[in-house]
Amino acid sequence: MFFEIIDKSLLGRIGRIYTKSGYFETPALFPVIKVDFNQDIISHIKKLNYRTIITNAYLLWKKLNKEVVDIHQYFNFSNVIMTDSGGYQVLKYKDIEITPKESLIYQFKIKSDIGVILDYPTGLSQDINFAKKSVILTLRRANYAKRFLKESDMIIVAPIQGGIFYSLLSKCALKMKEMGYEMFAIGSPTGLMERYRYKEVLQMILTVKKVLGNSKPIHLFGAGHPMFFPFIAALGIDTFDSAAYSLYARDNRYMTRTRTYKLDELSHLPCNCEICRRIDVETLKNMETNIRITLLEKHNLYVSLEEVKHIRLHIKEGTLWNYLEEKARVHPSLYEAFVFLKRNIDIIEEYDPITKVNVSGIFFFDPYSSLHPSVIGYHKRMLHNYVIGKGDIAIFLPFLKEKPFSRSSLMKIFKNKIIKSLNQELINKIRVIFVGYPFILIPYELSEVYPNSQWEGEIDSFPYRRYLHSFIKNIISKLELGKAILIVNKKYQRLFSTIENNLKNYKIEILKIFVEKNLSETIEKNRFFIEDFLKK
Repeated sequence: MFFEIIDKSLLGRIGRIYTKSGYFETPALFPVIKVDFNQDIISHIKKLNYRTIITNAYLLWKKLNKEVVDIHQYFNFSNVIMTDSGGYQVLKYKDIEITPKESLIYQFKIKSDIGVILDYPTGLSQDINFAKKSVILTLRRANYAKRFLKESDMIIVAPIQGGIFYSLLSKCALKMKEMGYEMFAIGSPTGLMERYRYKEVLQMILTVKKVLGNSKPIHLFGAGHPMFFPFIAALGIDTFDSAAYSLYARDNRYMTRTRTYKLDELSHLPCNCEICRRIDVETLKNMETNIRITLLEKHNLYVSLEEVKHIRLHIKEGTLWNYLEEKARVHPSLYEAFVFLKRNIDIIEEYDPITKVNVSGIFFFDPYSSLHPSVIGYHKRMLHNYVIGKGDIAIFLPFLKEKPFSRSSLMKIFKNKIIKSLNQELINKIRVIFVGYPFILIPYELSEVYPNSQWEGEIDSFPYRRYLHSFIKNIISKLELGKAILIVNKKYQRLFSTIENNLKNYKIEILKIFVEKNLSETIEKNRFFIEDFLKK
């Protein structure tokens, strides 16, 4: 086993991939290094503690006129080196001098840790016949390469083609899986990245994940800007490469984790990395071109790695969805991508851990935050697992400010004023259920279970009305209550009305009490009405 999963959040995971040059932690960024590389950049990459880089085996083969070298010595980099086979050059020039067999053998000989078979990329082609051809040729080459899977100490990556023809992409992924490959890559997203078509990139990833499952590592070629890294990681991309740090630097563009600045637009450098804290922006602007490019590359590498570290932290905390919500506001295309994730939240929730050893709270910022994997997962478990006795009595109370609700001062008053006056048989039939957004219904006995008390935020509505009505209808029909008491406050009045209407549909006897000033006073004022209703 060369891939070990350590922690998870959504479909994303922290893992370890073991190679002959040691292991590295995922999610991992592979900076793209040209064969005509700058040794100063390699030194800086090592100084930043990058454990992975990627280069192009075909261009190295071409530059060295087929000469075999130890790639780690060539780049003076002892950690993990991944080599691409030249697929991008095939996409660009349609044909290259090296054969698929020569490409694979050359990667073995130069001692690449992770190598890629020479695929035939689909790119952004709108021609279904060309897309089919790219899939057929890629599968044919993968079928040849699979004979080396057991005997090679190089991890062989199977690139999945099909582009934005999702049925072809799915078919290609299935065939690759059946061939027994242990690591996969999604090809052809670069054109989409350049056009900010992030939603389509996510759809490609999700299409592949549905086929491959969550046990094998997946690489994404050409991941672009760091602001998009959290989104691909959230769908289970474990490794990804990017040349953006260098391409942007050559265009005088300065990366941050949320956007890119043209260097001429900056009045100061909004970063405290080793480069930015040593010089001011005017000095950087006036430097000799090659020196300025190198410094911008170093800064951009720092920012890219910083983003990867933040992603790992949020996976560890289980707060990756909240992080995506925050990052989605950075660019309209990212928000569109986040909306796509929300539309596929059922799939995401299936993989999201129910809880963790060390959990962090969930933040809800507005009503649209309520469509959260933890909320959806909780509702599914409620519908599937929550059972009470037939004919039991439900007392519906509004959400309280104190959490967990079961330990609140209001519940102490309720127990002392109402529950103590009842006989044990009646007490055993009472079920207290708290009503509010975004969890809708939280039974007393589940109020301390994650995530029912580990959240913050004032939500006054649930905008997904069809979902809301379906959940309430299904849970009320499942409970088979005998009676119900609704203690209704103004904030959740519409939600209580929905519950009341569903109770009436099942002809359940109801006592409805409106909160006038505060909840405790209302309970005290109406205690005898409540007791009589319970006892009769």
